[in-house]
Amino acid sequence: MKKISLSSLLIIFCFSSIALASVNYPLPTNYKYVNDYVGILGSKEIETIISLGKELEDKTGAQGVVVIIDSTNDVPIEDYAIDLFRNWGIGQKSKDNGLLILVAINDRHWRVEVGRGLEGAIPDALSNRVMESLA
Repeated sequence: MKKISLSSLLIIFCFSSIALASVNYPLPTNYKYVNDYVGILGSKEIETIISLGKELEDKTGAQGVVVIIDSTNDVPIEDYAIDLFRNWGIGQKSKDNGLLILVAINDRHWRVEVGRGLEGAIPDALSNRVMESLA
């Protein structure tokens, strides 16, 4: 019985890994704090986000990044945000103090992902309330 269960888990893990490996995440742009792959932001908005991102990092060491994409291609926004957050290494690795705001325009979804180092300042409950109030 244990052999069957272990075999089943191994097969499920392999298929899950293949599905996750097929997601192509965009590379960060040169702007660091704002990555608009759709071209929806104007130069003023980009400048404002960059200024706020730089100020946040200079004053606190935390790194906030805004990413705007067309679609997550059927990957749940929560999973896409977590994977993008980890792949890009947002925030200081030793402090895990990153903040990601991900917007998928055509999916009409968005997500705020907060590193554990910022959860005291921005708990999940607060970011969820903000997302729900703006949805």
